[in-house]
Amino acid sequence: VYITMLVNETTRNFVAARHKLEEQNQQITEQAEQLQSLSKVARLVNSTLDIDEVMRTIVEQLNRVFDFSIMAILFLDEEDQTLQLHRIRGDFEEAEMAFLQGVKIPLSEERSAFTIPVRTRSPKYLADVSMDDGAAEGVSGQIYKLVPAKSLLTFPLMREGEVLGVLAFANIDNQFHLDEADIEHIGHYVTYVISALRNASDYQQIQESRQAADAANKAKSQFLANMSHELRTPMNAVIGYSEMLEEEAEDQGLDDLIPDL
Repeated sequence: VYITMLVNETTRNFVAARHKLEEQNQQITEQAEQLQSLSKVARLVNSTLDIDEVMRTIVEQLNRVFDFSIMAILFLDEEDQTLQLHRIRGDFEEAEMAFLQGVKIPLSEERSAFTIPVRTRSPKYLADVSMDDGAAEGVSGQIYKLVPAKSLLTFPLMREGEVLGVLAFANIDNQFHLDEADIEHIGHYVTYVISALRNASDYQQIQESRQAADAANKAKSQFLANMSHELRTPMNAVIGYSEMLEEEAEDQGLDDLIPDL
């Protein structure tokens, strides 16, 4: 009996150790896949200024684990105190896209899952949007009626401590269930969206500065060409008459006038 008990205990320890090892291997495999996925997004961000391509790749990578059918970027308008849709990925009808492209969500809708990240500077997750009171009010309610999402996850887009807008993930067909680790993992991808937006913004500023410099150089060149023409005409007459007067002064022996002429 004692030997049997020892054998059973040893077997249990072995099985437990094997399960623990399998779990560790699974975690290592998942971490490696996550790093590989993030690396792919990072390379893309550093090689393109196409925000739509970055969004497509992020949704593609995240959907290996999570079930997102919609991804949207909304920018904060400080003057109007609204969130305005900038870009969206998903399958929509033409009428739906027409409404969404011009949509503005007032920050005064304080219970909206879109505006909460702006104030709290932290993600907002709704496992079941139908149970959220904020999804039934104002512009957010209109969006929900048009695009009845089952689940919604929103992140603040921040740069140097300032909120630029909100990044939203949703699914209109199925609910997705996330824990804190999932949300933290998705947050890593959000940083690449911010990097892509920053790269695009910096590039646009460089292009605008270059265009302004080119326009200034062109204006300067045109100005100098015009001034050269305007000065040349009277100067030719002045030089011509001066030479004629100099010749007459020489002929008449008025040598004292020649240096001034």
